[in-house]
Amino acid sequence: MRLKFHITEKEYTDGVVTNETDKDLTEYDRVILSIKYFDGIVDYEGTIDNWQGGDGNSYVIFELLSEDTAGKSGKIEAEIWGVKDGYQKNRLNTDMIQGQILHSLKIPQWNVND
Repeated sequence: MRLKFHITEKEYTDGVVTNETDKDLTEYDRVILSIKYFDGIVDYEGTIDNWQGGDGNSYVIFELLSEDTAGKSGKIEAEIWGVKDGYQKNRLNTDMIQGQILHSLKIPQWNVND
């Protein structure tokens, strides 16, 4: 599963958005998606893509394999964090991301012999 997020910064005047610009994700050492499953929190590191879609906007992309979510079906909550200097975390989403993970299977490893 590929999750793609467009991160922007919004400026407000009297509760109304007056300006919205792309967040410069290169100021972070890494960007992570923290998903809270029923049995704990798992962090997934994202890839910053400044040209995805050809629209000039920057995105962060997270790749989750079925092996990553096997046995973790149900409702989830998630947050996106920018990490600087190895420990300083800045939350990049204003609202908690709500979702649901469907049943997935762990793919067995196959060995190929000549």
